[in-house]
Amino acid sequence: MTAFDGAGQNGERRCVVVSLRTDVSEITALVETLGFELLDTIMQKRDHPDPRTYVGRGKAEEVRDLVEELGADLVIVDDELKPSQVHNLQAGAGVDVFDRIRLILEIFTRRARSQEAKLQVELATLKHRVPFVKETINLLKKGEHPGLLGGGEVGTHQYLREIKQRMARIQRELDDVKRVRSVRRKHRTRHSFITVSVAGYTNAGKTSALNMLTEAGAEVDSRYFSTLSPLSRTVEGVESRVLINDTVGFIEDLPPWLIEAFESTLEEVYSADLIILVIDFSEALEVVERKVMTSLEIIKRRGEVPSILFLLNKVDLIFPSELRSKVSSLQDSGMILGPWIPVQLSVTRPKRREAMRTSIFHTILQNLEDIQLVEMELDADVDLFSLQIKMDEKNRNLLGLIRDRAIYLDISRREEGSVTFAIDRDYLNKIKNDIVSLKGISLNIVED
Repeated sequence: MTAFDGAGQNGERRCVVVSLRTDVSEITALVETLGFELLDTIMQKRDHPDPRTYVGRGKAEEVRDLVEELGADLVIVDDELKPSQVHNLQAGAGVDVFDRIRLILEIFTRRARSQEAKLQVELATLKHRVPFVKETINLLKKGEHPGLLGGGEVGTHQYLREIKQRMARIQRELDDVKRVRSVRRKHRTRHSFITVSVAGYTNAGKTSALNMLTEAGAEVDSRYFSTLSPLSRTVEGVESRVLINDTVGFIEDLPPWLIEAFESTLEEVYSADLIILVIDFSEALEVVERKVMTSLEIIKRRGEVPSILFLLNKVDLIFPSELRSKVSSLQDSGMILGPWIPVQLSVTRPKRREAMRTSIFHTILQNLEDIQLVEMELDADVDLFSLQIKMDEKNRNLLGLIRDRAIYLDISRREEGSVTFAIDRDYLNKIKNDIVSLKGISLNIVED
């Protein structure tokens, strides 16, 4: 029996969960995401994990007895385990043992679709495997026979070298991906594109936010980690140079090396002009606080943080008084320091959905640095398409001028006498007086 027996099995596994936490909802959701059958959960209250078996000798025997009684073939521990703890638990229980990290890696393996995601998952899996191989070498030196690789100590050393060589090759490939992404970002900057990254704890509603803003039609899945590869979309229905990115979901207690394995994907968050942090606000306050703290810790890994807009999802499931109370608590604790919007991303009625979409997007534009959102009102007898203004001793078509420089232009309400656009503040100051000098035109600056 080894730490890696059964890896990659697609059949349903019968498992027992062991946890020192009082809340096992997240580990249960992770198990369900893999389609494993959860037979029972053993919960233990102790100040510190046992260094040998994590749960102590008596509880380890209880785990063994329960595994035999229920016919389980897997024990899942809701924490990160040392290799020696995995070895000792497996030796006692007689079945595979996954820790929390191994379980998450199994989900990543099944969810990876793009070549980049597959490389990132493989790199993370190999990083996780290295200390277990080293533990096997130590056990072999002591004369124990953990069963990993039939070649004994020599074969295990060779396997470790192969893992490290493979990790180096994957890292080079991911560095190439990172360079390509960097070139794309520079290209977008040159063409005046603004990037907005949708981030948040896994299953908070990030993909629903992407669909709300862009009509992308991306698959929404209630299971954890439905998005591993970034999805990039522009805003539908308007002229826009705003690119919205959906990114991999966050989860607490991830070791730094696992986060680093997804560095090229997280670049889309770190380099964004604005981050939309989606929060499931229907959960209990302590759960919301824990998930927001985890998300902010990952976002702040690089030090300098882009502006953050907090999207409070599923507020239809709580009372307004609870919404206000939670926001106040998060503001007092310094977790919400920027603008926030309460939303119901699952809304399906077309008019309500479009109104919410417009409201969210206009709030995004208002919070982009150096960008000003403007509403231009036209009298009924004014023809938008024929408007001319004099600039630099030349007559210029107003709509063409705005189209050249705006990152967002919505003329869908022009028959109602309203046009909305977002443009660089310095450029707006340059042309504002020329625009308002036209008869039948007024500009309304949309403030934060």
